Amino acid sequence: MVENIRFEIEAPRLFYSPPAKKHEFISRYVCFIDLTNLSDCPAVCIDISCNLIIKKDGKDRILSSTSERIDTLAGKEKYPKSEKDKKIDFLFATDTIGDLYSILRDNIETPILRISILYRNILGAYFLIENDYQLFQRSADDDTINKWHTDVVSFETKEKEV
Repeated sequence: MVENIRFEIEAPRLFYSPPAKKHEFISRYVCFIDLTNLSDCPAVCIDISCNLIIKKDGKDRILSSTSERIDTLAGKEKYPKSEKDKKIDFLFATDTIGDLYSILRDNIETPILRISILYRNILGAYFLIENDYQLFQRSADDDTINKWHTDVVSFETKEKEV
């Protein structure tokens, strides 16, 4: 079971790739989750993936992240077990044009977070759990979202000479 979903948007910043001689001014999005094995049986080879789905012009734009692997999770066990353990997190860093900001500001569609968990039991049977979660912004964040969206969209024009 997925618990404690936290989705964070980082302030936009400049990223530069020297080999490609390419720069981007983007926000990265990070999703953090906790897991709990609700059964009494252990789960083995747990692969967790997360996609961010943004509706744009009637089509789904899917932002993917790297999958996470947990080797085993005993019955009734939680992950992470303590604050020292590695957190389960998913980084989205490919929204170069600020589509997430657009959909949040439009208030017509909501972004969807799709979390998929593929695991097996100790007998070798495979199971897939797939859940969709709608993302809503707090109204207190409206001004920040508007400013960051403006910064991302106008960066290329404002900083052309630099």
